[in-house]
Amino acid sequence: MLSEDKLQKIKDFTSTLSREELIWLNGYIAGKAGGLQTTSGSAAPAGIAKKITLAYGTETGNSKKLATQLAGIAKKKGIGVKLAGLDQYRFTDLTKEEYFL
Repeated sequence: MLSEDKLQKIKDFTSTLSREELIWLNGYIAGKAGGLQTTSGSAAPAGIAKKITLAYGTETGNSKKLATQLAGIAKKKGIGVKLAGLDQYRFTDLTKEEYFL
């Protein structure tokens, strides 16, 4: 599917990447292939969830901080967010969730 020139450029570029960078690149390319784009508007793009539940588990507070930041970004995009610690989330409610992260 790729020309030899493009394939060689990809091989050259990826040979310099760490495992973590390759994993990130994999997700980036999957997003591009799936048509995902970041938008600068405040409304949720068509096809994007209107409401999500974002749960976190933490001992040091790092995942709570990250979840809070993600919730803020989602809200700016017009997505309703329910933020919950796993220690307080009722797992019986899981079947009621449309989008659970």
